[in-house]
Amino acid sequence: MQQILARIGEPSVNVGGPESCCGTMHRNLSDFELEQEARRKALHGFARARPRSVVTVCPDCDDTFNSKPIGPSTFRYMNFSELLVERLEDIRPHLRGLKCKVVVHEHDSSEERRADARRIRQLMEAIPGLTVLPSTQSLGIGAHCHRYGPMPAEKREAMFADARALGADTLVVPYHSCYRQHCGRTASAPDEPSHDIDVQHPLGLLAQSMGIDYDEPYKQMRRAGSLEDACAMVAAKADAIGLATSDLKLLLEMNVRR
Repeated sequence: MQQILARIGEPSVNVGGPESCCGTMHRNLSDFELEQEARRKALHGFARARPRSVVTVCPDCDDTFNSKPIGPSTFRYMNFSELLVERLEDIRPHLRGLKCKVVVHEHDSSEERRADARRIRQLMEAIPGLTVLPSTQSLGIGAHCHRYGPMPAEKREAMFADARALGADTLVVPYHSCYRQHCGRTASAPDEPSHDIDVQHPLGLLAQSMGIDYDEPYKQMRRAGSLEDACAMVAAKADAIGLATSDLKLLLEMNVRR
């Protein structure tokens, strides 16, 4: 996202981690007091930075920060797709041809999610050479795919089967949580049958069209042949921060390999 914005002269700073959390994770664990405290700290932190906009990639952050403010704000909260569509005419000259046939995975639990879907389609249709195919099986459940409400296996299989029948080579997913669930569908790991349809976030396809290199370490670990192979990919980083091999295996097993 930062590199895309830099190409059009839009300065930005990445923030994340506990100090920028909206509190949804704590709410899902029924810790409502910590949810409120996390959201309050994040909002105060944003205010201190004095941005024009706070841009999110997460629908939970969109909903929480917009619906539960702590007071008057001098900046906008917006999904990444909203900002990129606003700046699309600045982005368009940087887009190059990308031969790709895609199905767009969507959620429609609210008008906000439907608006995200419309904007993502608009961004994809702006990429020269990319074709958006009309799928009838690509609708997810709820606000997004996540551990507490994943897309059921039979619906996921139907989505990929329909994409294949349409001749798609890529499934475009709107949120990082959808990416986490579905990118494993391209795996050759024992628990994820091989598939010839890639899974990409919209930012990934925009980056490809703009000639921006990027890595997909999460997908690489999901596609690794075994948990041990996935651990080997990040062993040096784990060792550098003193993370024991047993703890690394548990971390990847719970958060990547599921």
